[in-house]
Amino acid sequence: MASRKTGKISRFKKRRDLNIGLIIFLFVFIYLIIYICLYFSKDQVSIFEVQADTLAQDNIVTGIILREEEVVYTPRAGYLNYYLSDSERVAKNHAVYSIDESRDTYDILTADAGSVTLTDSDISSIQDMIFSFREDFSSLDYSAVYEIKDDIMIQIQERLDLNLLENLTVLSDTAGLPSSFEVITSEQSGIVTYYMDGYEEMTRDDITGASFDTESYSRTSLRGSEIKESGSPVYKVVTSENWQIIMNLTEEQYLYFLDRSSITFTILDDEREVTCDVELYQQGTDYFACASLDRYMIQYLDRRFLKIELAINAEEGLKIPLTAITEKEFYMVPLKYFTKGGDSDEDGILVELYDEETAQMIPTFYAVEIYYDDGTYGYIDANEFEFGVTRISAPDGEQMQLNLVGTLEGVYNVNNGYAVFRRIERMYENEDYCIVRDDTENGLAVYDQIVLDAETAVEQAIIF
Repeated sequence: MASRKTGKISRFKKRRDLNIGLIIFLFVFIYLIIYICLYFSKDQVSIFEVQADTLAQDNIVTGIILREEEVVYTPRAGYLNYYLSDSERVAKNHAVYSIDESRDTYDILTADAGSVTLTDSDISSIQDMIFSFREDFSSLDYSAVYEIKDDIMIQIQERLDLNLLENLTVLSDTAGLPSSFEVITSEQSGIVTYYMDGYEEMTRDDITGASFDTESYSRTSLRGSEIKESGSPVYKVVTSENWQIIMNLTEEQYLYFLDRSSITFTILDDEREVTCDVELYQQGTDYFACASLDRYMIQYLDRRFLKIELAINAEEGLKIPLTAITEKEFYMVPLKYFTKGGDSDEDGILVELYDEETAQMIPTFYAVEIYYDDGTYGYIDANEFEFGVTRISAPDGEQMQLNLVGTLEGVYNVNNGYAVFRRIERMYENEDYCIVRDDTENGLAVYDQIVLDAETAVEQAIIF
């Protein structure tokens, strides 16, 4: 029988091979999507690298000088001639100035005076004034130009008045002095100066933070050739070498010096280092230091304000941000309860565990990290044992429950990718950072990675 053919063709399903590459790609893609979602859905943890550094606040402050100074006023009107240089000492009953109502005597005295010849000392003094002015001048304080002008004119006027005093002696011995002319003597001894600024009667209790505004400060020269009204101020006498510098402090500076009876600082005007008694006080929200001195007063007789650098030593150590600092609770365990476990050198404690076979409590060694040893107690992690339930034994058999808790200050170290508490010891701080010791046991080291904001960290949680 002949075979019979049909025109029907049967289709076979094509076999599909498993694409391993595609599966791996999809798995990685899904993993990345999940990771990204989790990353953006949780609080971000920023990392800070610990560095060795020095931290110091700005220790330059302004000081106000207070002296025992008295302003002297003229008893009547007239033209004045002075016979003492600025900052010159005067004895009681010594001639300080003269009053000439008509100025006739002045004309007689100056008729043969000729031109004023400045000595080498006078020229050197004027040169020093100009040099200091150039060094310190700021366009923001243009009033200093008028002050230097007055100072130079006073220096020249002093030389002229000294010449007049010599002529006055000759005139008095030969022709006598007219009744309109009177020589005024000092009623007390002291140091003479010729300016006023309104601070003469000020005490430390009168000083506020606004008193240190140098831009609004002004002073008046008392020495001039114009006629003076009766009762006008003519000179000032400083009656004591004792003086005070009132310094306006920040709260941090105030706390630094609070328990000290003396203070060391540098007067930046001439780089003079001074150590003297100090008294700190507070008025409202302002903090002050009152430094008392009995030397150098005459060197600063022409000044009311001083720039001062306080001797606050900069601390060297590890610099960390204040936001990284947190506190953690620990069990405080008497040091005698710690022992070494088995063949290892690890520190640990003997925890009393119930043995079902013997129905007895058996001391079992647990290795623990001692975060801090204060000489009496060792601080161990409170998360590792149950509060008030766990009982431990000392090698001598004494027992206690873990219920004594203390706190330590520290940061979260993430060197290994997860947050681990590390204790710190502060040395110094400002508003943003602090310096901690670099030799704290179980503490930080240079280049350690820590959590920038401790509130975003979870202990033992994986960071990266």
